[in-house]
Amino acid sequence: VVAPSASVAELLRARGVAVPIEVIPTGVELAVFSPGEASALRQSLGIPPAAFVAGHIGRLAEEKNPLFLARVAADFLRATPCAHFLLAGAGPARAAMVRAFEERRVGARLHRLGVLEAEELVAAYRAMDVFLFASQSETQGMVLTEAMAAGTPVVAVDGPGVREVVRDGENGRLVSTLDENALGRALLWYAALAPGRRRELREAALATAAAFSMEKMAARLLELYRTLIVGRPRPKEEELGRWAGSWRYFEREWEILRNLAHAAEEALRVEGKGKE
Repeated sequence: VVAPSASVAELLRARGVAVPIEVIPTGVELAVFSPGEASALRQSLGIPPAAFVAGHIGRLAEEKNPLFLARVAADFLRATPCAHFLLAGAGPARAAMVRAFEERRVGARLHRLGVLEAEELVAAYRAMDVFLFASQSETQGMVLTEAMAAGTPVVAVDGPGVREVVRDGENGRLVSTLDENALGRALLWYAALAPGRRRELREAALATAAAFSMEKMAARLLELYRTLIVGRPRPKEEELGRWAGSWRYFEREWEILRNLAHAAEEALRVEGKGKE
């Protein structure tokens, strides 16, 4: 069985899967989600060049803890006047998330981008200084590796598929519990970092994404297939012997029939000559 994360592998084992489980995440296209120009999108949204920008991209549904995330982000904007927040995605919780910002009177610094694809999606990652994540229902951290491939560190709540990607204090911050104050403090911590320290986290984020590259994950999967092919279960010796014996029997029978056919052909030829 191939699992996309160690968390899923543990869950499968807990549910009684006894066969070997190999953890191979879905790879990220590094060439697509690469660092690049951030000012174009910021300028189009009216965000000042020196502003600190946090953001989130994903499905805005209950299982992703959307209101928890919105409250943390809105409180962060209220505590950080120069900060802005990008919210991309769609889902049933979107309206309630927007209300959380408006209730805290920071709606003007919330930028709703809707559903993004291709170049727009990459541009949104690049425009962020940090990616905020609160879901605990992930099978793997695809959106996190995409953000890191764009050079954007992550502040997240610990959970399945998240802890395999985010390393606290190295490529972002990983908060151990679903606590608004704790996640808010982690976000404030990152915003207060000196430029040099932020650069270190961005470089670590890029290194993390490289470890999840599509090429590396594909190579691991191919190697797993090769291992399985070479070490595949063989037929039992007695079955193999029985098939080999049957094959030899058919070979002998075929040889006998072929000899009989030749003999009959020769007899008919001789008989024909005698009649002439």
